[in-house]
Amino acid sequence: MSLTSRLFWNLQPLSRTTSFVTFLTLTLSGCTSAAPTLTGPSRAQSADSTVALTVQVLIRGSQEAIPSATAVASSPARSVSGLTDASGRVTLNVPALQSIDVEVTAPGYRGFGASGTLQSSELWTFYLERSP
Repeated sequence: MSLTSRLFWNLQPLSRTTSFVTFLTLTLSGCTSAAPTLTGPSRAQSADSTVALTVQVLIRGSQEAIPSATAVASSPARSVSGLTDASGRVTLNVPALQSIDVEVTAPGYRGFGASGTLQSSELWTFYLERSP
C-alpha cells in the first residue's frame, strides 16, 4: 500500500487575463500502515529486564572455592552485590543489554574485575591470587 499526498499551490494571477495554478503531487512510496518490525531484543528483554549473572570465585592455581568473597556488579542504572557461598558462587540479577562492571574481592586475596554486556544468563569465573 502506498500513500499519496497532494499539495496544491494557488499562485497569484500573472496578468488580468492569465492566471496560473500549479498542482504538485508528491508520492510517498514504501509507507505502509503495518506495525513496525522489531529488530532489537525481544520484548522480554526490555530496558527494565534482568538476567542472572553467576559469579564463581576460585583460588588461582588450586582452583579451590573462596567462600564469603564479595561480588559487586555495577551498571549506569544500579549496583547489586552478594557474598559467595561455600562453593564460591553467588548469583546476581543484573540489567540485560547494559554494560556492567563486576569487581570481586576477598580478604587475603587481590581483587579482580571484568566488564561486559549480558543478553542472557551467564557464569563468570574469577581466579584470585593470594595477597603477599
